[in-house]
Amino acid sequence: MKKLITVVLLAVCAIFASVLLMLPNNEYITVPDKVTVFLSDEHKIVTMDYRDYITGCLFEAVPPTCGEEGLKAVACALNTNALLYLSAPDRGLFCGALLCDNNELCPRYMTDTKAAERFGENYLQYREKLEAAADWGIAHALTYEEKLIHAEICRYSTGRTDSGGKAMPYLRALTIPYDDSIEDGISTKNVDPDTVSSTLYKTLGVKAHSHREEWFTDAVYEPSGTLREIYFCGVKLTGEQLRNAFGLRSEAITVSYIEQRFVFTVKGWGNNLGMSINAASVMARQGYTAEDILSFFYSKTTLRKTASQ
Repeated sequence: MKKLITVVLLAVCAIFASVLLMLPNNEYITVPDKVTVFLSDEHKIVTMDYRDYITGCLFEAVPPTCGEEGLKAVACALNTNALLYLSAPDRGLFCGALLCDNNELCPRYMTDTKAAERFGENYLQYREKLEAAADWGIAHALTYEEKLIHAEICRYSTGRTDSGGKAMPYLRALTIPYDDSIEDGISTKNVDPDTVSSTLYKTLGVKAHSHREEWFTDAVYEPSGTLREIYFCGVKLTGEQLRNAFGLRSEAITVSYIEQRFVFTVKGWGNNLGMSINAASVMARQGYTAEDILSFFYSKTTLRKTASQ
């Protein structure tokens, strides 16, 4: 009898110990009930339910053709990014608001008014679909080594995403065949030399010399086609700087000088990191679950449960 009690006690202790070890991964991540958002076009702060905020981000990010599981995966990534910003100890406020609609700082957000204008008679049906995805996304968040991740998203990649490096080890370089032959995959922008010169001087303080055909030299690319660096009149620029200066879709940029104009040819749309929304949409239509999609794009991460404040 004593032996049986001892065995039972040991078993209980083992179970208790295993539960303790699991606690960090089972603790709920807190999500807010409401948030304040600075709308840059309207120059005002609005207070809204957090669910409405994530739904508005989905309106901006995802095409109506995206399957249910793809929507859920994108909603989880958006939720993770928003929570990461909200939990940052050194975060700033946007004119007093917790979040904003500037996609360089927070997830891009679309108001109900703009969504109704864009989707017309399909708006209410589409909103219901997005709200259901938002509910699932808000209930989950991605962590790596027990910390919220930067769940990077792009509309579509160059056909191969970039690695997140040491800063984001959960973002692998991935081959994405769904993006390689996308109809709208390559865009171009023609800019006259005077505009190129004045823009780079105004934004980066770089002065141009007279030999226009020699302005851009020594481009270095990642295997994905992302422009790592290029020289403009002897001054090194990053692909990100060039993209931001001319409002290009991505950093996978090639520069040509044709018929007295500079032609920026761009592949992909976004920062070419993390989840391709186009690929997530295709994978959903092929029968992959949200969990499958998230684990594919964000390797070695943990899908955690969340709870309202």
